[in-house]
Amino acid sequence: MKSLLIVLAVGGTAAAAPAPDFLGHEPPRPVDPTAAATAGATTPIEPSDVIAFAHDSNALDADGVDQVDRAAQWLRAHPEYSVVLEGHTDETGDPDYNAGLAFARAASVKARLGQDGIKNERIVMVSFGERAVHDRRVLVYATRSPGHAIATNAMRRGAARATWFHAGSTFDMAPGS
Repeated sequence: MKSLLIVLAVGGTAAAAPAPDFLGHEPPRPVDPTAAATAGATTPIEPSDVIAFAHDSNALDADGVDQVDRAAQWLRAHPEYSVVLEGHTDETGDPDYNAGLAFARAASVKARLGQDGIKNERIVMVSFGERAVHDRRVLVYATRSPGHAIATNAMRRGAARATWFHAGSTFDMAPGS
């Protein structure tokens, strides 16, 4: 399944030319910004992509690898941005299992980004499991928001887990922490 590319217009301003994006073409439609882990943040969400996964799998297929490679290329050209990897699953199975699977999907994308030279400090992983979207995907989007702010907002939205990296350390946040 080919991805949907989503770019958000922030602040009501429209650019004369298409905004930079992961795939290099105009997006088909905007997405509701309240559906992302940075909802309510003052920093805009920039280019994004949806990477689909097979049922009960965290393996990237060839299309997924291509999508991640293009995102990494964009990130290398825009070093001021970090990337958020939101893992989701459908409602099949146990909610705890699904939260783990969603995180494993985000970790697969993170691993590929690492192979493409993107440092951990620029990556935030969030697991929603079957909460929120009910789809087998990882939502990937660029932002200037710091990892702790993304994690805090994700927890407010019902995330099962958020992990970010700073100064060589790994930080984990879960409900009640």
